[in-house]
Amino acid sequence: MNVLTFPWPFYAGGLGIGLVVLLTFYLKNRPLGASGGFDALCALVVKNSYMDHFKDDWRVFFVVGLPIGGFISMASQGRWPFLWNMGYIDGLLAPTSLAKFALFLIGGLFIGFGTRFANGCTSGHAITGISLGGKNSIIATVTFFAVALVTTWILYAVLGEFA
Repeated sequence: MNVLTFPWPFYAGGLGIGLVVLLTFYLKNRPLGASGGFDALCALVVKNSYMDHFKDDWRVFFVVGLPIGGFISMASQGRWPFLWNMGYIDGLLAPTSLAKFALFLIGGLFIGFGTRFANGCTSGHAITGISLGGKNSIIATVTFFAVALVTTWILYAVLGEFA
């Protein structure tokens, strides 16, 4: 059995993530999070004084590497389940590709606003911030998951899918 295709236990993934966080602090003395990497990626395109401090940031490689790693993982397992299906929302709205794009765009704007408002993303707060004992990270992570839970319940209630 190939180590790449074998389903790894949860604790191995957690240990790997923890080691990457420690290594990140040891080598760069910076927190690991996707939103900081996204800022660094945007700084390559947007030229203004706010984005200047993100230039030459190593986290751009982290953000670019995330989808590449996902594609390598899918390819190594012989599966390519890239779907455009939104499940229940498709059934309710029957959106066109343009409508789905608009939903994704609006959702992405909300996520971006929330990330800036919370001073970081779920991975940054939940993995790095909580590991460091950050009170704000604990509050932000609980808020992220509470809002996701409430949103899911509202969507299911609207769609009539509760038993």
